[in-house]
Amino acid sequence: VPRVLQSRFSLPLALVCVPSSPAKNTKFKITVDTNQPPVDLSSIFREFSAKTEDKDGSSLAFQLLSGTKVTVVASKTSQRYRIQSDSFEDMWLVVKELLQRFDQHFAKLGIKDFRKSFSGSLPLQDYFLSVDHHFQLRVSAQQYQDLLSERAVQFRAIQRRLLTRFKDKTPAPLQNLDTLLEATYSQVMALAEAAEDNRALLEQAFVRLRSATHLLVLLMSLWQGLTPDQTAILEATLLPLLQDTPQLGWEESCDAAVSHLLRSCLSQSPKDQATTLAQTGGLVLGLPQDTARLKKHIALLCDRIGKGGRLTLASDANVQVPAQVQNLAAPGGVETIAEVAGDAEEMEPPQEITKFLKKKQPSKKVKKEKEKKVASTEPSGATAQEVAGGAQEAIKEAKKERKESSKGKKESRKDSSKEEAKKESKKESSSSKEKKESSKEKEGKDIGDKKVSRKSSVKVKEKTKEPEAEET
Repeated sequence: VPRVLQSRFSLPLALVCVPSSPAKNTKFKITVDTNQPPVDLSSIFREFSAKTEDKDGSSLAFQLLSGTKVTVVASKTSQRYRIQSDSFEDMWLVVKELLQRFDQHFAKLGIKDFRKSFSGSLPLQDYFLSVDHHFQLRVSAQQYQDLLSERAVQFRAIQRRLLTRFKDKTPAPLQNLDTLLEATYSQVMALAEAAEDNRALLEQAFVRLRSATHLLVLLMSLWQGLTPDQTAILEATLLPLLQDTPQLGWEESCDAAVSHLLRSCLSQSPKDQATTLAQTGGLVLGLPQDTARLKKHIALLCDRIGKGGRLTLASDANVQVPAQVQNLAAPGGVETIAEVAGDAEEMEPPQEITKFLKKKQPSKKVKKEKEKKVASTEPSGATAQEVAGGAQEAIKEAKKERKESSKGKKESRKDSSKEEAKKESKKESSSSKEKKESSKEKEGKDIGDKKVSRKSSVKVKEKTKEPEAEET
């Protein structure tokens, strides 16, 4: 049975960066707040403190292998730390390492209520720059692919014509087909080299995009204090792919994941959830025309998380109850409908018409029926006593019938049990008889077999004697 063992470990920061002089003027800045007094950075990053120029420990600079510098500055008066650099995505590794070392440092000191937060605005515009750069490289890769296919078709067509000219018995002029072949070949090679360079740039852009996305997720978790489960859901939404391919890219897969969150756990109306549950299959993912829709969805995602939305896998996590249902559920929310005055009253004709109308008098049959109803509704005292006495007699008769029925049931049960016992005894006697008969038949067969075997042996002896007599 195959077994898989997994282990996670963190590589040292010195593998990807070296200490450097701090930079003052940078493009991108991030400020992290804490609830503890500022810490000496040289005590946290001891492997870089020996080569730094600043001996106060309030600033520390790192130079990555790509050449960019990231500077960390600790405030002397407040409990804040500022990370600044000329590259937005390169700050992620330093920010992550800084927060991890803060946790380890305060855990050693025994401080359990250490908290870190991010109070500034999310750098969405800086993040969208890396998104646009990656998308432009994908578009150029698609264009290179189309041009290569066109030039390849042209190159093969020229080759066919040249082959037909060379195979003819009577040679014909080439009509500059050889020059066209050479030019097309040079174009194909140039496009192939450009496509290869673009592919390398696309891989670098995707790595930078992943770093920028990690930084955005980290800032959002500090901004709203997300739990590890919520952070994992957000990271899986914004980073659905580990590798970018021409068939399925980051833009369309991320847009689909963000749209699902906006319609499920971050939806503001139950209609969106009903539509998502009703959908059995989505559209085929492909390269979008632009990134406007993706940017809008990411901004909306951050806005709803900032307003208190919860990231859960359940679809009905943040569904708000409609106002009408809340009013119905509240005490006194349901009001009685007032009847319009005059609805129950009959319409009276005007006085001018009543002069010509004659009142209808009831007939004799109607009068008799009314008298009978009145007599039936007012029974006398004697009739009431008779009714009561009849009811008591009916109750007594019902009790007698119940007793008789219970006795009959008991007797029927006894009779049925006796009959079952008789049947079982008959079955046992019949089975014993069958066993005896079968045993007798077996004994008779055995005796017959013995007799037959004896007779056969006698016959064999007689046959053996006859040839002996003939020989003599």
